[in-house]
Amino acid sequence: MTEVRSLSRRLANFAVCSAVLAACTPAGPAGAPAPVPAPVRAVVVPRVVPQPVSFALAGGDPFTLSSTTSIVVDAGNADALRVANQLASLLRPATAFAVPVSSTGAGGPGAIALRLTSDASLGSEGYQLNISRDSVRIAASAPAGLFYGMQTLRQMLPPQIESDMSLSKIPWTVPAVSISDRPRYAWRGAMLDIARHFFTADEIKQYVDLLSLYKLNVLHLHLADDQGWRIEIKSRPKLV
Repeated sequence: MTEVRSLSRRLANFAVCSAVLAACTPAGPAGAPAPVPAPVRAVVVPRVVPQPVSFALAGGDPFTLSSTTSIVVDAGNADALRVANQLASLLRPATAFAVPVSSTGAGGPGAIALRLTSDASLGSEGYQLNISRDSVRIAASAPAGLFYGMQTLRQMLPPQIESDMSLSKIPWTVPAVSISDRPRYAWRGAMLDIARHFFTADEIKQYVDLLSLYKLNVLHLHLADDQGWRIEIKSRPKLV
């Protein structure tokens, strides 16, 4: 008799638990289980140094560099064309894409457009960068602004873009954003002490490239000190 009562209590507890679970589980039509929500795609917010004046995620799919990507500038604009060629030279090694540069001013889907405008609010070094799924647009009122806009685009690409070797398995994507930027300070410099330390020409060029990546515009070469004199004076050749 005791065993029967124990079994009855277990069955009663099981029934209560089943009822609680049924009440807590949402049901769809006709008692069907609720559908599993689709996973939310994570949006990685890129870090830009220095921080832009205005930065906003535009939403939507990212822009993807591909074998059909091209760079376009307005016809007859030699300054914009020079920046476009620099950008193409940066993108080609790691992506192995041709990245042709066109000065026709017309760019189709997947194009990177560089434009010089008359927007005086940007100043001589400011720029606007707008990225969407099918295009990248950099606008500035002066060539320096286009150059710094290019450096921002460079920072937002995967870091492997700096590789000198072709990397075929990297997704070359950039989030859809809208950026407006201009420098807070006219003098933005860094020093290199070549009086007490020796550097090759290539090392100095690499240093200058890093300065431009972070939008520094002044290179201070420390040429003379008590340990060394690196200023060439033709009439005093033994000083060097």
